[in-house]
Amino acid sequence: MSQPAHYTFAEVQQLLGTLTTADIARLLQAYRISGCDARAGMSSNDVLSEVAQAVLTMERAWPRRTETIPYLLMTGRSVISNEEKKYSRTESTDSTRIETGDIALQKPELSADHSMRSPEIQVAKAQKKSTMNEWIDRIRQLFVDDEDAKCFLTQKLAELKKAAILVACNFTDQGYRAVEKRIKDKVRKRFPKGLPWWEIQ
Repeated sequence: MSQPAHYTFAEVQQLLGTLTTADIARLLQAYRISGCDARAGMSSNDVLSEVAQAVLTMERAWPRRTETIPYLLMTGRSVISNEEKKYSRTESTDSTRIETGDIALQKPELSADHSMRSPEIQVAKAQKKSTMNEWIDRIRQLFVDDEDAKCFLTQKLAELKKAAILVACNFTDQGYRAVEKRIKDKVRKRFPKGLPWWEIQ
């Protein structure tokens, strides 16, 4: 009985699970070289997130006999090309939202036009960013001996989606949820009154 022309979901998971840190670094570098930022307004991490999501949701069928790195490189270039068509440099926001279960971190949105027009807004933005970074450092200190939590936080702060975090941190879905809960519980316990830009419901 012949095999199907494309990998199954379980096989895709297994293939992504074989990626090493060096492989991921190579992919990110290749996406940058392909102009993800200049052409599409995407970071290399954004591209990796989209690629992982596309292959894990089977949105892009992965042909058998196609090696992992070349296929992920090709898929990333396709993501960049497609996004380039939609990307407009005239629309720009300065917003970040990071969600970990019931915990969300968000900075207020400011248009590029307003930020360029008002020095006061630029100063306010810089102050808010500095304050937020201080709190993020405090959160990181809670997990200095927890490699899984550190990986999770690093990828979240880089705005990777869950599919890409599973790959980058070598998590199972259950492992992802466990780390997410551990972070949420520890942050709640350490900072019961909450944090700037963090909403703990």
